[in-house]
Amino acid sequence: RGRRGGGHGGFMQPIGSAGSIGKRGKGVLGKTGRLALTLPMMPTGDGEKYGEAPKDAKPDDPPPQPMSFTLEAQVVDQNRQSIANRQVITAHPASLYVGLRPSKAVVKAGEALSVAAVLAGLDGARVAGKDLTIEALQVKNKMTPKRGPTGWTYSWETKEVQVASCKLVTAADPAACDLTLKKPGAYLLRAEATDGQGRRGRTTMRIYAHGPGYVPWRLENQSRLELVPDKESYAPGETARVLIKSPLKKAVGFLTVSRGGMASHEVLKMDGNAQVVEVKIPANGMPGVHVTAALARGRIKGKGDAAKDLGRPTLAHGVVKLPVSVESKRVKVELKPDKEAVRPSGSIKLKLQARDHAGKPVSADLAVMVVDEGVLSLLNYKTPHPLSSFWALPGPATGLPDTPPHLL
Repeated sequence: RGRRGGGHGGFMQPIGSAGSIGKRGKGVLGKTGRLALTLPMMPTGDGEKYGEAPKDAKPDDPPPQPMSFTLEAQVVDQNRQSIANRQVITAHPASLYVGLRPSKAVVKAGEALSVAAVLAGLDGARVAGKDLTIEALQVKNKMTPKRGPTGWTYSWETKEVQVASCKLVTAADPAACDLTLKKPGAYLLRAEATDGQGRRGRTTMRIYAHGPGYVPWRLENQSRLELVPDKESYAPGETARVLIKSPLKKAVGFLTVSRGGMASHEVLKMDGNAQVVEVKIPANGMPGVHVTAALARGRIKGKGDAAKDLGRPTLAHGVVKLPVSVESKRVKVELKPDKEAVRPSGSIKLKLQARDHAGKPVSADLAVMVVDEGVLSLLNYKTPHPLSSFWALPGPATGLPDTPPHLL
């Protein structure tokens, strides 16, 4: 995901359409109840097997992305009783992966950004002593208005320009180096590693820089704001920093924090379209709050064809959820049976222990269920956790009425 703090970059990429079948067949279990299968990975569609570079590949072309395949099997006995299961298999482009973690997901333009990195094999073991280069690429967008069948729309041209880089040597612990993003905007952090067979693995994640000036954000809907938090989750009482990606160079408006009703609000004065606002998380904010921003700009002198009316009055708004950690409410349950196996109609004794998030014993009401595993596997059943039910995020319970469209 890369757009929020605390991540190491994403790598999973789907292939084909959801639920597409690459290969199917039937077989008979042997005397030991096993069936061995050899299943080649699906080809890329260009005649090459997965992981092989195309014949016309260039050195600067991006390496192939990891892909996941799902193997499903169902076994039916003589009594027509069945049991099923599935296993996800990941095809890796190389035997090494780079993990990246920036100190911030939203950084002030011109300030140093520390980026930590690790190099690991497929077994998770850290690889030390390898030179690694981390690049920062600025994402530059160019917007061109064009007339469509239903009115004016926008076409976009995007390019990535390397603006900074730093080098480090990997170690058992994360190693770090500093980058400076001089201008506000969207950036990609990128690092590559080559394994012993010459196969490349690439990790890319997105970060943002805020500051004065104008950034041509790629916003497909010019009446929408995109709000980018600096972290994936927060603690009660913590201060969140939210980047407002706005299509308006200058605007005024308001910011609200809601959770089952409005908790707070403030006036916004935006001098630039890449500014950060600070949001205080309420002490009772678990499991999260909704942050809404609305901006307005009056008519300005537009450029180009008057028919485009690019300087017309404009309104834009956006909302984002800020998850607040509920770990302090989590209860961990330990279950120890007195035997590993029991015959049908037999009995078993269980020892149960409940502990809080800090590992201390706590009083709790417990429910014990015994269910046929074969039935659950057919349903692909996952045991639900009551924490998500008791601490579900309520809606904002606030609205944003927009009267100008009724007047214009």
